Amino acid sequence: MAARIATALLLIAGLVLTTNPAQAEEQARIAVLEIQGPLEIRVLQTLSDRVRAGVLQAAPGTDYLVMGRENIALVAQDMGLDLSCLEGACEVETGRNIGAAFVVSGSLIQMDESWICSIKVHDTQSGALLQTDQTTGPTIKHILEGLKPLAARLMGAALGSPVQSKPPAQAAPQVTAAFRTAQPLGVAGKLREQECDQDGQSKGRASRVARFRAAAADAKATAGMAWQRRQAELEQCTQLDRSGRSICITELNHWLTSARAMRVTLPAGIETVQTDCGPRSPAFSEETRSVTAEDLPAAEALLDRLIGIQERTRPMDYDELEQHLSKFTAPDYGALGELAGCTIGSDDLSAIGYCVDGDFVGIYHIGWMLWARVEGSHYGFAQMSYVSLVEENFYGVIQFGLYSRAGSFYGMSQFGGWNRVDHKMVGSQVGIVNIAGKVRGIQLGLYNRAEHLRGVQIGVVNRVSENALPFMVGINAGF
Repeated sequence: MAARIATALLLIAGLVLTTNPAQAEEQARIAVLEIQGPLEIRVLQTLSDRVRAGVLQAAPGTDYLVMGRENIALVAQDMGLDLSCLEGACEVETGRNIGAAFVVSGSLIQMDESWICSIKVHDTQSGALLQTDQTTGPTIKHILEGLKPLAARLMGAALGSPVQSKPPAQAAPQVTAAFRTAQPLGVAGKLREQECDQDGQSKGRASRVARFRAAAADAKATAGMAWQRRQAELEQCTQLDRSGRSICITELNHWLTSARAMRVTLPAGIETVQTDCGPRSPAFSEETRSVTAEDLPAAEALLDRLIGIQERTRPMDYDELEQHLSKFTAPDYGALGELAGCTIGSDDLSAIGYCVDGDFVGIYHIGWMLWARVEGSHYGFAQMSYVSLVEENFYGVIQFGLYSRAGSFYGMSQFGGWNRVDHKMVGSQVGIVNIAGKVRGIQLGLYNRAEHLRGVQIGVVNRVSENALPFMVGINAGF
């Protein structure tokens, strides 16, 4: 230790003699310490050099020697001194240990959008704070410009010879801005809570979907058991004459009505689920969904068999139609037959009604006064009467009547007051009341009803069992 102190003293003596040999023993020292702050060391060194320039400006030609960073560091290293403590009493102690009469220190901080650099001058003998002041600015460049005159003024006042810095040729602009002290906003925590809420909503929705599926499976199982209890006996009904099948058709229609109208309703409530943030309980409104029985296609096919409908995959083409027409000849009923009898042909008319026992294949089917009825399927341009009936399938353009009904309808329009299609309707229904099973088209009327909708309903009251909203006023759609 003694060797280090001796070496440091020799170095200090060398510095003094090198600077001014004639005054070596009389010169006192001013130690300018490094400015401390949250910037890179090279930036802080540049600011410290500006402070040293101001101290030199305040003491030209005096008996004081201004010590730079290299001198201070070398002396402190050789003396084993710690320069990491540079505030308050530590600054004074550091100055005493390196033999300085005054010690100049500084610190740099950022507050809101402004930088503040404070400079202090201590007397090392008494430990007194002789001078202190600060310079502020929005950027480090403003701080750099203000340090030299600030250091010169403070050092000059400490030495008893205030230094008047020269005013700049052009006054620097002053920026005045008031900002609140930055406080943590807790954004990260809020984002985490938001993610957990979204996760809880997703898991809650998945929980409700699972409950819907379980309830739908129960409903299908109930419908399936009801079907199995009746299926064998209903199959036997196909062996009865058509006149004896009414009770079976009624029973099967009852099952079909229930099977097509099954609903699963989940009441409004909360779903409690676990997330990374703990339990979440998202709320959900009441929801209702339609459920279709798995045995519905088989039951509809059996109903077709019971009522004698033979579904055709496509309408007959022109050659088939011509071949079919050649098989029929109009029977001769005489004047009575022409007045009210049932006739078969392409364009026969009757005054009272026109009925066909089998399929009708012709251009038009018209009953002038009461009805036009086809026991089988209709293949032609139009059927028109006050009451127009096709028991099986209508293939054509228009079916017109105050009351029009078909087993299934494939055409442009079923038009009248009351229109009904028991099974599938492809086209449009235009009337006061329109009722159909499966709709593939448009229903336009005051009251429209469909079991399954793939199209549009336009009316005062629109009701659908499947694939659309169950009740709508004005317009309803299903796709």
